[in-house]
Amino acid sequence: MSAALATGDSYSTSTSTAAAVGTTGCRCCVVVGRGPCGGPRGLLLIRLLSGMKPSPVVHVVVAEANSASMNEGTRGLTGVTVFTTMADATAAVLGGRYDAVAIFAENPEDRLSAVESYCKISSFIFCFDAPLSLLSGSVRAVYQACQQQDCELVCGWHARFLRIISDLTAFVNENHPTTITICHNVPETAGTCEQVVNTSTFFDLSVAVALHNDDIPVRVGSAVYEHLLTSHLEYGDGLRIILKSPICPSNEMPKIILQLRDGTSNEHLITPEMIQDNLAAQINHFLAISQGKAIARLCKPEHCIATARIMDMVSESLKTTQTVSSPNLRLLQIGTGNFGTHVLQNILPKVPSCEVVAVASRTNSQLELDRLLLRTDINCVYICTPYVQQPDLTEKCLRHYKKTIVSEKPLLNLPVLCGVADAKETLLIVAFHRRFDREFSNARAYLHEVLGTVPSILIESLDTTPVTDDIIEVFYSSVVDDLDLISWFFDDIDCDLKVKSVKLGPCCSITVCVEAWLSKYDSILEVIINYRRNSPTYKQHVSVNGRKFGYEVSPENRDSVYDSAYMKMFEWVSTHIPTTTSTPKVKKSAAKYCRVYLQTHTLLSQAVERVADEQTNAITEHVSRHNLFIAQSTNKSEVPIAPPSSSTAATATTTPLATTTLPTSTPTSSETSTSSTTSVTTSTTSSHPPMEAFAGVAGHGGMLLCGDRIYKPLVSGNNEWCIYNQIRDKLPELEKFIPKMYDHVMMSGVPYIIMRNVTEGYLKPRVLDLKVGEPSDMLKVPGQPYGTRVAGYTGGTISRHAVQTYTDIIAFLKEFIKDKETNSYRYELIPKWLARLRELKPVLETQTEFRFRAASLLFVYDSLDNEPQKPMVYLIDLGRAQENSGKVDHMFCFGLRNAIRMFEEMHSKFTSRHAIFLCRHGFRVDYEDLTWVPKATYPHDPPLSDEGIKQAEDLALRLKTENIDVIVSSPFTRALHTAKIIAEILNVKYVVEPALAEFMSVTNRKGVPALDPTMTTGPLVDSTYKKVFKQITLENWESMCDRVYQGIVKLSRTYKRMAIVSHRSTFQALLSVILGDKFKKQLQFCSITSLLPSASSDAGWAIDRLNSYAHLRRVLESPEHNPNYQTVAYKDMIVGADGKILPSGWN
Repeated sequence: MSAALATGDSYSTSTSTAAAVGTTGCRCCVVVGRGPCGGPRGLLLIRLLSGMKPSPVVHVVVAEANSASMNEGTRGLTGVTVFTTMADATAAVLGGRYDAVAIFAENPEDRLSAVESYCKISSFIFCFDAPLSLLSGSVRAVYQACQQQDCELVCGWHARFLRIISDLTAFVNENHPTTITICHNVPETAGTCEQVVNTSTFFDLSVAVALHNDDIPVRVGSAVYEHLLTSHLEYGDGLRIILKSPICPSNEMPKIILQLRDGTSNEHLITPEMIQDNLAAQINHFLAISQGKAIARLCKPEHCIATARIMDMVSESLKTTQTVSSPNLRLLQIGTGNFGTHVLQNILPKVPSCEVVAVASRTNSQLELDRLLLRTDINCVYICTPYVQQPDLTEKCLRHYKKTIVSEKPLLNLPVLCGVADAKETLLIVAFHRRFDREFSNARAYLHEVLGTVPSILIESLDTTPVTDDIIEVFYSSVVDDLDLISWFFDDIDCDLKVKSVKLGPCCSITVCVEAWLSKYDSILEVIINYRRNSPTYKQHVSVNGRKFGYEVSPENRDSVYDSAYMKMFEWVSTHIPTTTSTPKVKKSAAKYCRVYLQTHTLLSQAVERVADEQTNAITEHVSRHNLFIAQSTNKSEVPIAPPSSSTAATATTTPLATTTLPTSTPTSSETSTSSTTSVTTSTTSSHPPMEAFAGVAGHGGMLLCGDRIYKPLVSGNNEWCIYNQIRDKLPELEKFIPKMYDHVMMSGVPYIIMRNVTEGYLKPRVLDLKVGEPSDMLKVPGQPYGTRVAGYTGGTISRHAVQTYTDIIAFLKEFIKDKETNSYRYELIPKWLARLRELKPVLETQTEFRFRAASLLFVYDSLDNEPQKPMVYLIDLGRAQENSGKVDHMFCFGLRNAIRMFEEMHSKFTSRHAIFLCRHGFRVDYEDLTWVPKATYPHDPPLSDEGIKQAEDLALRLKTENIDVIVSSPFTRALHTAKIIAEILNVKYVVEPALAEFMSVTNRKGVPALDPTMTTGPLVDSTYKKVFKQITLENWESMCDRVYQGIVKLSRTYKRMAIVSHRSTFQALLSVILGDKFKKQLQFCSITSLLPSASSDAGWAIDRLNSYAHLRRVLESPEHNPNYQTVAYKDMIVGADGKILPSGWN
C-alpha cells in the first residue's frame, strides 16, 4: 500500500468517508483486464472498498488469466463477488446500474470495450490506465458516447495526479523556461515504436500537456535512432518540449529538466514513491466522486483529448522518420546567452548526428561543471560564452580529456591551446562558421580562379551590435571573423600575410589593411576590411573583381543567417570525431587540425599591435607638448606648499626642479620611525617629520612616508603633477576625489611628488587598487574585459597577467572586505563606497577635458572594527592621463559603471541572506538623571535620553541598507522608543514581542513591573502581529535563556531579515545559548550583533559580527549595574541586609 494511503494524508480516505460510501448503498464494479499490472492495483481498491463500514456492494469482473489470483486475493472480503464476464456481473446488480465503475486494463482494446459497455449501465467510470485509443478522434468519440448516456468518464493514468507536476506547472507559468526535456528510459523489451509511444511516450505527453496548460504545439518532429526515440514539440510562445525515450537495460524513472532563460537548469526525478502516491490520488479521486462529493476534477476530458491529439501528431511524424544509427556527437553546450540559446533551439536539434546531452551556463559552479565534464556519455563540448572566458573553459575541457571541443573564439591563448590539444590528441575546432558557408565557399573558389588578376579584395562587415568602448573586444569577438576569412581564402596558396595598417573611427568603425604577397605572381594583393557597428542592417559582403558574395539581412534575422553553416560545421565535426577505435594516424591528424587557425591568430595579434601603436603615437605627441614637472624654489618652506597657478604650470618647461639630497649615513635614533622598516630624513628640511619606507600595493613601491604626507617617486615621462594642477583649474569638481598634492621635489636624482597620506588616522588600514578604464598598454585590454581589474590589495596576491572575469573581480573585492579573524565580511562599507562612486560618475560622464589612462580607484578602510575613520574612495595614478580634446573618456566610464554594478551585486547578495540583527536600545534617561525614577509613573520603564535618541538615529541609518523585513521590539519603552525611531527612518513596521523582554529575576523582584502602554500602539505598529510569548513572569536565568531562544527560533521562521531591539541581559541570554556558555561581555548602547544561520551550531545560529558600534557619533559607556539600584529608588525590589537592591544573580 502506498504511503499516501497508509499515512492518512490529504489524499487518504477518512473514516467518515468510508461510512458515507457504505450508508449510501454504493454499488461498485471493478474491471480487471489482461496483463500483470491490473490485478494488484484493482485488488488494492477492492480491499479499501470492502473495509468500509457498512460495506458497499462490490462486483469484480476479471479476465480469465487473472481469475485465480483475484479469487484468492478477495477471499474473506465482505460484499465482494468475482465474475468472469460482464453479463454475469450486470445480472447480479440490483436495478441493472452501477454507481461507479473502475477499470484496470493495460490493453487499449480492453479499455475501449469496457468503457463502451459500462457507460450504458453506470453513472461514473474511472479508467485507471493510459489512453483509451491512439487516435484523438476515438477519445473524443468515447467521451461523447459517455455524455449521451449521462455517464461521467475520467481517465486516471495522467500526470496531473502527480503532486510534483502541479508544483512544476506553477513554476513553469511563473518562470517561462525556454526548453523542457522529459527523459523516460524504456526497457529493451519495449517492442516497436508504436508500443513505446503507447506506454512511456503517452505518459511523457501527459506531462507536457499538464506543464503547458493543454496547449497544442505548432510543430512536432520525431527522430528514431537505434537506441533512442525523440520527439520535439514547438509551441507558439517559443517553448520547446523534448521527449526522449532511450532504450536501455536500466528501467529508470522519468526525469524532467527545465532550462531557464537565465541559463540555469533544474532537474526533477519522478520517483517510485511518487508513482505510488499517484495511484493513491487516483483511488481517492475515484472514491470521492463515486459518493457524489463536489471535488475539482484533476483530469478533465479536454486534458486527455489534448494528450491524444498531440500523440496523433507524434505518430504521424514517426511515419516519415527513418531509423538511423545513434548520434555520433553527444554534446555538452557551455553558454546560454542570446546566441547560445539560438544554437540550442534552432541549430543543434536539426543536426541528426548530434544529441545535446547536457547544458551548462557560466552561472554553474566549477564543481557542477567538473561533474558534467567527467561524464563518459559526453564526447564533444561546444563553448559559446563571452570570448574572454573561452580560453580557460577550453583548457579545462582539454584537461578532462574530451576528444572533441568546438569553441567559438578562444583566440586569447590559441597557440598554447593548440599545443595541449596536440599532446592530448584532441580535435579542437574554432567555430569560424564562414568556412562552412556556401556563399563564402563560392567566393573562395572564385578567388582561386582569378588569382593573379585581382588587385584587391574588399570585405564589408556592417554589424547591428551596439557600439562599445572596448575596441579590443570588437577585434576579438567580431573582426576576427573577417581576418579568418582572409586566412582561409589563402590557406592553400603560397603567400605571406601581414597586417599593414589599422584605422579607427566613430561607431566602432575599423579599417584593416592586410597585404598578401603572392610568390607565384611576385605581387602584393591588398585585402581591405571595413567593419562598423550600430548598423540598421546586418551585412557581410566579399567583393572580388566587382563580384559580390554574402548576405544582407534585417537585425531580427541576424542569428539565423548562418544556421545552415553551423549545421554543416557540426555535421563535419561528427564525422571527424576521434574515437577509441581510431588509428593513431587519425587521432594525430585530428589533434593537429587546430593549427589551421594559427594564421588567423597571427593576423589578429598584428592588428591589435597596430591599434596599440596608434594609441601610443597619440599619447607621445601629447606628452611632448607638456613639461613633466613644475619649477620650485630651492629655498622652499615646510610642507604644505600651495600648488602653483596655471600660469606657473605653463612656464614649467624651462624652470629647473628643486633638489634635496638624501643622506647616505645611518639615521640616528631620533630620526628612526617606530616602523620596523628603515627610516630616512632629508638633510635640507630638518623640520620635516622623519621619513620611512612605505609599502604600497599593485607595484607602487619606493614610496616614503613622512607624517601625513607620502613622497611618491615619479617614473620617467610622468606628468602627474602637471595633470593635477590642470584638474584644479579646468575641472575643480573632480579635485575632491583626488588625494591632495602639495609639491614635487628632487631627491638623490629621483623626482618625487608630495601628496596626502590617505591612510593617516587609520589604525589598521587596508587598501585596494582597482584599475579602471584604458590600461597603460593596449595589449593589456583583453585582460580586463569589464573595463576594470584588481591590481592589488592589502594582504592579497594578484596575478598581473591573468584575465580577470566578472566573477574573479567580485571574489577579490569580497576577500578585500573579509575579516579573517572572525571570518565575517565588512559589507556595511559598500554603501559608503557606492555613494562616493555614484557622486564621481556624473562628473566623469560629462567631462571632456581629460582621458585617464592607467588610472585607479583606491579603496581605503580601517580593518579594526569600531574605529571612527570612515571608508573612502580616491582617484589616483594620474601620471598617464592626457587632454582629451573635447571627448568623453568612455573607457573609464565603462569601467566605473561595471565597478558600481559589481559592488551593488555584492551588497545585494549580502543583504538578501537570512540574518538577525541584535540591536541594544539607546542610552536611557534614568542613567543620566538619577532623580527621574522617584518621580516617574512607571519607574522601571524609562524612555531614551537626548543622547539615546541620537544613538537610535545613528542605528537606523546603519540599518537602512540592510533590507530589514521587520523590527521586533521588547515591550519596554526604551526599546520601543528606539524601535519607533528606526521604523520611522526605515519606513518599516515594528512589532512588540514579550519574549524579548529584559530579565525578570526572581531573586531581586517582588513582581513584574508595570509598563507604559503608550508606545505599543501607533501607525507603525503592526497590529496584526500574533505574539509568540503571551505574558511576562518572574524567572531564573535558565528559564529566561529558554524564553528568549525559543522566541527567536519562532520569529526566524516568519521573517528572513529582522532587527531585534532589546536589552543587554536579553542578548546575553541568547548569546549564551548560541555559544553554549555564559556570555558576559559588554554590549554598547545601540550596538549591533549580527547572527547568521549555521548548520554546525547546535542552536542553529552563529555570531557573524559582535558588538559593532562604528556607526555611532558618540559612544556612551554602559554601567555594569543599574545606578538606581544603589539609591533604592524602586519600592517593588528586594533589598538586602546592606540596604541595597539585590543583584539579579545571573552571573
